Amino acid sequence: MGLAASLDSGQVFHWHAIGANRFAGAIGNTLTVVRQNTAGELSLECGDPMQANWYFALDHNLEAVYSRWPNGPLNPEALLFCRGIRILRQPLWECTATFITSAQKQVAHIRQISLALREKHGALLGNIAGNPIHAYPDPACVASLPECELRALKLGYRAPLVRAAAEAFASGTISQETILHGPPQAALQECLKIPGVGVKVANCILLFAAGRLESVPVDVWIGRVAAMYTKRKLKDPVAYLRKKFGPDAGYVQQYLFHYLRKTVGRGTPRLFT
Repeated sequence: MGLAASLDSGQVFHWHAIGANRFAGAIGNTLTVVRQNTAGELSLECGDPMQANWYFALDHNLEAVYSRWPNGPLNPEALLFCRGIRILRQPLWECTATFITSAQKQVAHIRQISLALREKHGALLGNIAGNPIHAYPDPACVASLPECELRALKLGYRAPLVRAAAEAFASGTISQETILHGPPQAALQECLKIPGVGVKVANCILLFAAGRLESVPVDVWIGRVAAMYTKRKLKDPVAYLRKKFGPDAGYVQQYLFHYLRKTVGRGTPRLFT
């Protein structure tokens, strides 16, 4: 568990498996090939080491996170199943656009859209084992595309939202500095200014791009977990889970999400009634 699971845990959607624990993709505009050995150590075949260390969050002390792991239904099982997964730090625009496209979509569909947008409009960085690796198109590029072009890439009703978000980033309307480094509430409010971004996607941005580990994206799975804990529907499940899970809430929710998606979502006995 580690690299492969991190790249398949619903955080990021464009990496290609090109061998046992070996993956090719883009970190920003940098072609990157990374592998993990049996000891769990990462090594780069190509790419920028400092950039990769940051992207793969090698500074996160997972053992310290695990030592603070909260009790609760499913939490021990999720930790055992997902141990080694890291919360990645993705480029802000790429992460934002990708999660806007994620609404009402499963992971496989989000990946298809992400790859199609890259291949059609992103710079070609190289070809690894037959897989063309493209950068994600920048905001100015996406903002210049007609809505019909985005719809042709299967974005559907999300097309105008992605385009409007791109315009906001390209024009400087959105303060990236506030999202990445501002006070937590100000960062959340700045995310909510982005077209197509509600509370769930805002928390995805804060967690998977800004590295704010207290953030809790609440989807259907995590909403059900919160209901299990409280035996009632919560008005603000984000605040509840942030308090319950503590400073590593983002890790706890991600492990729960991945565990449930890979077990309950694949036909194991129902855990929810």
